[in-house]
Amino acid sequence: MSEPLSSDPVTEGLLKSLPVPVLPHIVSEWAAIIPLVCHLANERDDYTTAGKVALAGSLSVGYFPRLGSLSGIARLLNNPGKFSDHANSRGGTSLNVWDVLWGGSFPCGNGAAVDSILKVCDQRSGQSNIMDMPDVVRPKVGPGSHPPHQATISGNSPMPAANSPQFRRYQTLHVYNCKHIGEDRKPKRTRSKRIPPTIRLIVASGLVALLVIIGAYGTAAVLFCTTFSNAVASFLLTVHRPPGYLQNNESTMESGFMLAAAHQNASEWYLFTGDRGVVDSLLNKPMFWIPESKTAYWVGQWFKAANFLQLIAMTFTAGQKSWDGVCLIILLATNWLLDVIANSDASLARQWMKRERVSIEAKTFRFSGRSVMLGAIQLWSKSSTSSWMDDIMAPHPRREAWLKCLEHGERPDEEVWTSGDISRIQLTAGLSAKAAGILQAEFPKIIRKEV
Repeated sequence: MSEPLSSDPVTEGLLKSLPVPVLPHIVSEWAAIIPLVCHLANERDDYTTAGKVALAGSLSVGYFPRLGSLSGIARLLNNPGKFSDHANSRGGTSLNVWDVLWGGSFPCGNGAAVDSILKVCDQRSGQSNIMDMPDVVRPKVGPGSHPPHQATISGNSPMPAANSPQFRRYQTLHVYNCKHIGEDRKPKRTRSKRIPPTIRLIVASGLVALLVIIGAYGTAAVLFCTTFSNAVASFLLTVHRPPGYLQNNESTMESGFMLAAAHQNASEWYLFTGDRGVVDSLLNKPMFWIPESKTAYWVGQWFKAANFLQLIAMTFTAGQKSWDGVCLIILLATNWLLDVIANSDASLARQWMKRERVSIEAKTFRFSGRSVMLGAIQLWSKSSTSSWMDDIMAPHPRREAWLKCLEHGERPDEEVWTSGDISRIQLTAGLSAKAAGILQAEFPKIIRKEV
């Protein structure tokens, strides 16, 4: 006995003469609900969009973006500055930045782009290669010498015995040395893995026609919205790099030292050094600019309409509970696969580094405490100010005594501090000095030049 034909809309197209089997009920239910449950935009989508545009230098739309993503692109075109401000602060991996040389602090201006670049750098360097910084200061052996001090936490409690357990909150510092490759700083042409817009338009248009022929009208409508949106973005909009992009605007400083972390009490820290133009552009300045124009306005209006049309098409497909839903699942899987292969964050980051001739050397260090890490950065950078660490280590007479011991070798006043306090201050300063020497040896070409 032959299997009955399905009464689904897919059998009502020009191919209705073909024997299309009945879609199992459970499959139709799952095909109807999966896109509406698993493919919805959230606040991180704006964050991701900002990062992709910053790295690619262009605006692109996937074959099947998350429902709501097109509305986010409309907000981007309506007010790029406001969009970037809000997107970078709500991404989940946003960073706070402290400028070691200038003493300022601010949220990272390109959080998603920086996050993608750092992941590529960490993959190249290997996260397992962590160098432990010294946690012992060994004094010269002589009459009256004492056993080496162990790194401890500052406090008013007496010094613990050498064999007693001591609490340490280890701090991990990832150092990224940024530099331009070669003398020529003009962007280098690279072969992108992205499909050219014209070829993509032709292929997608053919798929839309095929879907209409077989009766998968909902999937065809979704693909039409995204295809037309991508064509509009590719042919009518131009994303610019802002003036001063990747250029150093400080004639007195060749190198930048900017420390970044998720918050002031973090245990993972990221220190960006090297070419100040690269460091400043990544963490502080905007990486792209879309000029206001009537074209941008009307393209933004189209993206709002396209988002609404995508909603109607997806709900229509879900309501049919037919082979149209299966086609939508196939489109979803295809879009995900293409994103992984050609449009992943890592791929965009690698292309950006090659195109802009930027090289980033990454190394990771583990410190026994935060004060030791901050002191090492202060010494290594030769910064003339310590205000950059105010949010991390609150100003306090103990901190001032520690900085004087660290930078000038001044012994803390015995009339003000107890012997235990003096020992801790000198211990932390000594460990910071040793760590700064190691950092300088690992990155010997980083020099802060002043005129």
